[in-house]
Amino acid sequence: MAPPLLLPRSTTAWPAVAAVVASGIAASLQVGKTLIAAPMLQADLGLGLGAIG
Repeated sequence: MAPPLLLPRSTTAWPAVAAVVASGIAASLQVGKTLIAAPMLQADLGLGLGAIG
């Protein structure tokens, strides 16, 4: 009888997971700043919603 094959043990690359999560948080903060600044941009520069993005 042949010995059972040992499969490589998979591990999670936690530093990579943390980097992806941190990138997502940073990106969401950038979107939030646009929503906060939109009324001020409209008033000060006379921009429409289409120009603000």
